[in-house]
Amino acid sequence: MARLVDTFKVGRYVKIGSLFEVPVPLIQRDGAFQRTPLRHKQSDKSTFTWLSYAPGKILWTPLTHDVLSGPFSGCWMVLFNHFGQKVGHLGTTEPNSDATRNVYQVWDNFRQNHPGAVLRAFKPYSLDRDELPVGKPQTDVAERPTWFGVVSTDLNCYSITTFPQRRDPNTYRIVDVRVHREALNRAVNVMI
Repeated sequence: MARLVDTFKVGRYVKIGSLFEVPVPLIQRDGAFQRTPLRHKQSDKSTFTWLSYAPGKILWTPLTHDVLSGPFSGCWMVLFNHFGQKVGHLGTTEPNSDATRNVYQVWDNFRQNHPGAVLRAFKPYSLDRDELPVGKPQTDVAERPTWFGVVSTDLNCYSITTFPQRRDPNTYRIVDVRVHREALNRAVNVMI
């Protein structure tokens, strides 16, 4: 079986399919863990699990296939072990919102109550770290790229920088693929 990250080569066009955000009313953005329905998708010869974003929740899925999540604008993607390996998308919103504070409080409680359970944590996109690549106005939908995160079954973490395409917004032009070695460094990673 091919690895999902091998599908994402710079310069290629990849059809990811429709993305959807799990709607969460403001009053329910309590930071709670919530299992996402399993959505297996196919990209080239690689089967993967799609992990959605839900504002104010920590969506998670078992790590049975490589996991793709997004779009990211500053959220964390995490790999943790709690009755099996799971991948989560910490659904933060605005920096000082109640939803973001709730997500971080629930995550911090989990980390403290389950020492060693967090295996990896990384931001597929960070405003402080990532430069904005230039799009191609004739083919790309947006001036700003879309970021995705991948956690592979061999426990590696990747960010994929893309531009959706005008001819088909479910097709993305790959402009950067980055492995996140810091995802497992407890000395510099405050989320582990």
